Amino acid sequence: MYTLGAFVLLAIALGVVMTVVDGLLDMLSVSDAVGKIPIIGANLTVAVSIGLIWVLDVSIIQNFTGEMRASWVHIVVDGVLVAGMIPVKNAVVSAIEKGMRA
Repeated sequence: MYTLGAFVLLAIALGVVMTVVDGLLDMLSVSDAVGKIPIIGANLTVAVSIGLIWVLDVSIIQNFTGEMRASWVHIVVDGVLVAGMIPVKNAVVSAIEKGMRA
């Protein structure tokens, strides 16, 4: 249960970081150019998520799997999972908002 909470909190943090990244790209007028890069443009959120995990030095999956072949694998797996938790985060926030109105 704590793992789910950690991933949801990291997904919230990723949303904040993506807002800043999008703002910076718009300010520099390069958001269209970055969006047209074949791999990065479609997966910018995943790339930023991996960078967020690396900067925060968080290792959630390692608690379950133990050591993997290389330390970068943990960073990539955690980053991909945080990016994948965005719909779950949206559902949790929506459920909380509905509960607050009731």
